[in-house]
Amino acid sequence: MNKTYKVIWNSVKNAYVVVSELAHKSRNKSVRVKVSRALAVSVMLGIMAGQPVFAAEPVTNADVQTTATVQDGTNVQIGSGKVNSSNKHGIAISAESTAPEDASTIGKQSENSVAIGTGNQIKDGKKPLFGQATNSANSTAIGNNNIIEACNVYPNNPTANNTALGSSNNIGANIYDGLAIGSHNILAERSYESLAIGAYNTLAASNSQTTLVGNHNTVDSQRSVVIGRYNKVKGNESTIVGGFNDIKSYATVAVGDSNKVAEGSKNSAVLGQLVEIAENSESVVGVGFINKIGANSKETTVMGNSLTVGTKANNSTLLGNRSSIGNNSLQATLVGSYSSIGTDANQSVALGDHITIGNASQYSTSLGSFASIGENSERATAIGQTVSIGSNSDKSLALGSEVTIGNNDVQATVIGNKSSIADGANFTTLLGSESTIATGSNNATLVGRFNAIGTDATFANAFGSYATIGDRSISANAFGQNAQVGSDSDHASAVGAGAYVENHAQSSNAFGNEVRVKHDSRYANAIGSKSTIGAESSFSDAIGYKSTIGDHVEYGSAISGGTVNESYAVAIGSGSKVNKGAQASVALGKNSEAKS
Repeated sequence: MNKTYKVIWNSVKNAYVVVSELAHKSRNKSVRVKVSRALAVSVMLGIMAGQPVFAAEPVTNADVQTTATVQDGTNVQIGSGKVNSSNKHGIAISAESTAPEDASTIGKQSENSVAIGTGNQIKDGKKPLFGQATNSANSTAIGNNNIIEACNVYPNNPTANNTALGSSNNIGANIYDGLAIGSHNILAERSYESLAIGAYNTLAASNSQTTLVGNHNTVDSQRSVVIGRYNKVKGNESTIVGGFNDIKSYATVAVGDSNKVAEGSKNSAVLGQLVEIAENSESVVGVGFINKIGANSKETTVMGNSLTVGTKANNSTLLGNRSSIGNNSLQATLVGSYSSIGTDANQSVALGDHITIGNASQYSTSLGSFASIGENSERATAIGQTVSIGSNSDKSLALGSEVTIGNNDVQATVIGNKSSIADGANFTTLLGSESTIATGSNNATLVGRFNAIGTDATFANAFGSYATIGDRSISANAFGQNAQVGSDSDHASAVGAGAYVENHAQSSNAFGNEVRVKHDSRYANAIGSKSTIGAESSFSDAIGYKSTIGDHVEYGSAISGGTVNESYAVAIGSGSKVNKGAQASVALGKNSEAKS
């Protein structure tokens, strides 16, 4: 059985109270109510007015109808909500519906509005032609099809503190403090101090202080923060945390998943997964997984995995894995893995693994593993293991292990192990191990182990071990162990151990140990140890120990060990001898003989 109560103002308690219908009325109007949960209603009134609420007598019977109405500037309407009558404190709670979309609606300027269940809307507020803008005051709409709108506040007079908590949230028009917590959130229009927490979030329109937290985020930014899932953002002072980010930049930071930045990008940073930044990038950083950075880059840095930098690549740095830097490379540096630096390669350096620097290879350096430098090489250096330098090789050097320098070589140097220099060989030097210099061998020098210098051998020198010089020998020398000169032998010398000058032997010499000069002998000399000069013997001499000249002789002389075999002969000492037509002979000393 239903009981009927009414709500009246108790001026002593300074609060609405629920009383029997027989209680005395104060001077304010009250409206009779059929109440189902009258006590709860009075508590709600008290909360919204900031006042305590008391029940005058106990309420029983939970099955009563719920119709409560209090008006006269204090509005409360419970079963199937409403409120308007140019409201003040509003509250419209709903249920007990005969549809028009299961009301809860508060309208007009919507003062201290609240609308609690089903079709919630708090709206109205038309912008007047003059004077202060209207608004939805301190709105709240709690569960189901929430929509709050209106506002039109002036910046110095914000009064709509919107909130809409669960379900199809919206909040729109000129918004003020915004916030919409769960489900199809959208805040749009002027989106003031916005926030939307979970489900299909969307923001856009004029954005303001944005924050969106979880699910299908799509933003459009301003002072943004966006936290998780299908993010796409678009500029302003973004921070994004995780999901299928897309961004389109300005002060960007984005932390994880399918990142991308682009458009006018700016003070970017991106942390992990498919990272890409491009277009007008700026203080770029990129960190881990499939990275790429490109377009007009500026103060680039990229960290790990499949990396690539490109286009203007300004103050680039790229750290490790399948690496690359390219396009206009500027201050490039690359640290490791299957490495490369390329295109205009300005102040390049690359440190480890399969390294290569190429294209215009400006102030290149490349350190260890299969190191290599190529293309226009400028101030190249390549330091350890299978090392190589090539292309136009400017101020080349290549240090240790299976080293090679090649192509046009300019100031080449190679220092140790299975050495080599070839192609243009300009101002070459090679210091050790299984050595070789050849082709143009310009100002060659070669120091130790199985040495050789060959082909055009210009100012050649080769020092010790199986030293050899050959081909066009120009200013040749080969000093020690199996030293030899050979081929066209220009200003030849071969000094020590197996010393030997042969082939056309131009200004020949061969000084000590098993000395010999032979073939077309020219200005020959062979001084010491088992000396010999032979073959065409030009202006011969052979001085010391087993001195001999022989073959076609010419000006002869062989001193101390004797033997000459004519031309303008002389042979002085030990087993001395001249013989064979004994032309202009002398043989003087121990076992001398001359004979014709």
